[in-house]
Amino acid sequence: MSFDRSKFLKRYLDDAFEHLENLNRDLLSLEKKYDTSTINDLFRTAHTFKGTSRMMKQLPIAQIAHRMEDIFDLFRKTPDSKTSDTIDHLLHAVDVVSTLLKSLASGETIEQQDELLKMLENIVEPDDDDCDHATTLKKDKAPITQTALSTKQYKPVESDNSCECPPDLADDKDPTSETIRIHVKKLDGIVKMIDGIISVHNRLKQRWVDVRNIERAYSMMISKINKHWICVDATQSFAEAFPQSIQIQEQLKSLQSKICEDVNIGELLATDFRQRSLKMRMMPLSSLFNSFHRPVRDMAKQLEKKIEFIVHGQKTELDKKIIERLEAPLMHMIRNSIDHGIELPEIRKQKGKSDTGKIVLSASYQTSVALIRIQDDGQGIIPEKIKEKVLTQKLIPEAELKTMTQSQMINTIFVPGFTTSEIITDISGRGMGLDIVKQTIVNELKGTVRIDSNSDAGCTFEIRLPLTMAVMHLLTVKVMGAHFAIPSVNVDEIIRIPSTAVICVADKEAIQVRDALIPIVFLRDILKLSIPRSIRPKFLIIVIVQVDDEKLGLIVDELIDESTFVIKSLPDHLQNNQWITGVVISGNNDIVNILHIPKLIEETGNDSKMQRKETISQKIITPHILVVDDSFSTREIEKSILESYGYDVSLASDGAEAYGMTQSNQYDLVLTDIEMPAMNGFELTQKLRQSDRYAQTPIVLLTSMDQAEHKKRGISAGANAYIVKGDFDQSNLLDVIEGLLAGA
Repeated sequence: MSFDRSKFLKRYLDDAFEHLENLNRDLLSLEKKYDTSTINDLFRTAHTFKGTSRMMKQLPIAQIAHRMEDIFDLFRKTPDSKTSDTIDHLLHAVDVVSTLLKSLASGETIEQQDELLKMLENIVEPDDDDCDHATTLKKDKAPITQTALSTKQYKPVESDNSCECPPDLADDKDPTSETIRIHVKKLDGIVKMIDGIISVHNRLKQRWVDVRNIERAYSMMISKINKHWICVDATQSFAEAFPQSIQIQEQLKSLQSKICEDVNIGELLATDFRQRSLKMRMMPLSSLFNSFHRPVRDMAKQLEKKIEFIVHGQKTELDKKIIERLEAPLMHMIRNSIDHGIELPEIRKQKGKSDTGKIVLSASYQTSVALIRIQDDGQGIIPEKIKEKVLTQKLIPEAELKTMTQSQMINTIFVPGFTTSEIITDISGRGMGLDIVKQTIVNELKGTVRIDSNSDAGCTFEIRLPLTMAVMHLLTVKVMGAHFAIPSVNVDEIIRIPSTAVICVADKEAIQVRDALIPIVFLRDILKLSIPRSIRPKFLIIVIVQVDDEKLGLIVDELIDESTFVIKSLPDHLQNNQWITGVVISGNNDIVNILHIPKLIEETGNDSKMQRKETISQKIITPHILVVDDSFSTREIEKSILESYGYDVSLASDGAEAYGMTQSNQYDLVLTDIEMPAMNGFELTQKLRQSDRYAQTPIVLLTSMDQAEHKKRGISAGANAYIVKGDFDQSNLLDVIEGLLAGA
């Protein structure tokens, strides 16, 4: 009896695309290195694919798989037959089969590919006069053995006769199998249940709070009545007169205790269910990372570059919804590395590099987020070239460019319309790629992206992403009577300080936390809430948020709760709100907006630049000061102080960047931190003192290192002043700078 093949079509297509993925991967591996094990894997995949295609009556596909099988057998017998051109033909065949499968999935009838079959046949049996060679190949061809095919015995199907059911689609041959395929819609249905469960649990927590408040209020009332009762009746106590009141009090305490127990048990169960449910939607990044090998290879050949593409951390898992959105951004960054980063082989040789460039794509877990890196060993990003292009394309005002650090300059490549390409090609030049990257990573996936680059040392893109978009751990706060949520992943710490501890730095307010100066701002001011500002309280509750290395203190009125919530998409009227990334429902059924912390930090920095006070005094010749510190917040605060007193200020994020800037600019004073990457403050001071240009220029070390040996080392290096951040005082700093400049 014949079987209904249509019932098995979807399973066949799923398996077929998996076979193509394996063929793609192994062909690229074989191109790099001849390996018998890889060839056996290729042969096995083609053989299995051929058998199932024949069983499903997809003869055009089965014929292509059969020809590929012959070629892999040829590779095994004649290693020299494996050439770059042969791999190109096989990859082309994989592309053709992929197109055929897509047509089949759309309900179309596929046709035999005679031209492709002829091309593949010519690889095994060249169309020339060398008949002896062709005869030898046919004579030598033998069926594959069980050893060559690993541990599984495959029986080739050489006829088109129907059978009752495909071998691998019939009854399970392996009764111990522990995996099944589930449609993503079914998983989404389970995940949606989390919404209801967590919402009910949050309401239960709120009911417990309500009962606890009632019990406390009742106890206070009984206590007050007791005090007055003694004056009314000295013969018996209130409890003796009204015993039911004490019973009610005990019942309320018991009810509170039972609800609290239910809340705790429910939280354990809800957490376990949430984690198990979300894990079902998690997928390894290998499903995405492995798809990049082929386009990297093709793009490298098109640009005549040699590139080694290395992938690490493929087992790192993310929500399927996030992985689906990641392909385009990652491909843009990889394309950027290939086109703009990796040099041509002859140029790399001139620089003393290997003629083969290297691109490493890696993934790992970092606390509660996933960290994805794309690193190349190309020419890096050249800030001068970026500046030239930005000015030419008029993307950023020239005055703003002058105040940018090297790191800020490099990050202008994310500005819409930016491109360093001289012409527009199919690979680059439209100025849209990295803009799309930032929009997708930051706005849609609620992550962050940053660039680290050194000339001739390559470039690194770092992406941090939440593990899932379905739920999020949030800190809920109250501001002017409204509730807002802050992602816990962005919360560095929460502090309560007296208002008198706030430092006024030019037009900005800051606090000193250990050895760092952190700018602070009222959250109500950022959100421009319409309620008039109240009198400043005696104590401030500050939530210090962090994105990458940047920190900002948000002043809130009250801390409400910290819990896990199901994230809901923004309603239509909030779609264009730059401060909000989503909404959640509280235990009281209130809608709570989730704040977009990266945008808050970015905009706060921009506002401080726009609202800078006019300088108090203007000098005929304005001293130019170079501020060097690896902390963005500290640099900005020091810059604000100095500019408010009339100084011209430039910024550098580490000693190496600062030293490069001193080679093309003359500064009247250098104010530098000590502990920095690339080159520390001691090393920077020593290098500057070795230069005639900066032999006498005042250098001030502003650092958290307060031990005597550090101060001695600073003096030995050639510094004129050593100021400890723990003893930081704005007036003291300005007095030191003014005195040094006056004596210079």
